[in-house]
Amino acid sequence: MLFRHKIDRGLEIMREKNRRYLDSVNAGNREVPETLSPEEELADAERKAQEFHTEEKLELEKGDMLAIILSAFLTFGPILLILGAGIAAAWLFLH
Repeated sequence: MLFRHKIDRGLEIMREKNRRYLDSVNAGNREVPETLSPEEELADAERKAQEFHTEEKLELEKGDMLAIILSAFLTFGPILLILGAGIAAAWLFLH
């Protein structure tokens, strides 16, 4: 999956928030817990940034690179043909 690490990271954040909420409810505090303090948010952001930079690259399967190249040609090919035809027509009529 192309965005697997982003989805996993989002799910981990949601699990952590849910766990904190359930812990506060089980402790007898029926109110929704406050957000993190600025220091806690900074430490959490630094930890997540470190995890993000140490993640392994996404492994491509056998035919993935060919599929990426073909999709790029199918996407940009018609655009380049139209631009090229326009430039050729302008050069032909204005030259």
